[in-house]
Amino acid sequence: MAVPIYYVVVILLYYRGDLKGILNKRAKATHEPLETEESDEENGIQDLEEMINKIKGSLEALGMPASKEDILEKLRQILVNYDGLRKPGFRVALTNFIIKQANVLCGVRFSEDDLEKEWKDLSR
Repeated sequence: MAVPIYYVVVILLYYRGDLKGILNKRAKATHEPLETEESDEENGIQDLEEMINKIKGSLEALGMPASKEDILEKLRQILVNYDGLRKPGFRVALTNFIIKQANVLCGVRFSEDDLEKEWKDLSR
């Protein structure tokens, strides 16, 4: 279940211009009620991109070897006020991104459960 959601988010990130054009055509056909939803979605995707870039920069700065606790502390600092953790698609995308990048950049392996526990703590 997580993998399809991850790919949907990645596709949205890379093809949002094309999707925006399609949504604009539909919005004009339905008297523009979709425009507000579209701008909210676009802002959400931009926020997700910013978070991904911040997280990647932090992981690169920590480098190898880093401890799980060091990484989790950095993530807490970055994501403490991020509303995207309440959106399942964004949450899954962040989880998958962090699992992969923490392993590649810091040599630390996270499970989905490790990060899901953190997200629940941050979302309160």
